[in-house]
Amino acid sequence: MNKREHLLSNLMEEAGEVVQAASKVLRFGDDDKGSDGTKPTTLERLQAEYNDVIALAGLINEDYGAMVLKADSKLIAAKQAKMREKMAKSREQGRLQ
Repeated sequence: MNKREHLLSNLMEEAGEVVQAASKVLRFGDDDKGSDGTKPTTLERLQAEYNDVIALAGLINEDYGAMVLKADSKLIAAKQAKMREKMAKSREQGRLQ
């Protein structure tokens, strides 16, 4: 495995951890601290995992020598508009409050 493959593999793992952390926010709420009450909240863990993804994106950009993984405001706005449309449709169908 070369460096790029290693970084991409780690990016996949971190993205999976974001999925898991988001699922826990849904199941347990924003402020759950685990069974012993000493862990960071579910929302804090989601933030940490999201930041891990951003960190990996930065390392991947370094490896490529260019900003290949970057935020694109036009793509972000388009995705947000699409999600708002989907949420409106779900609301109309009684599936979203």
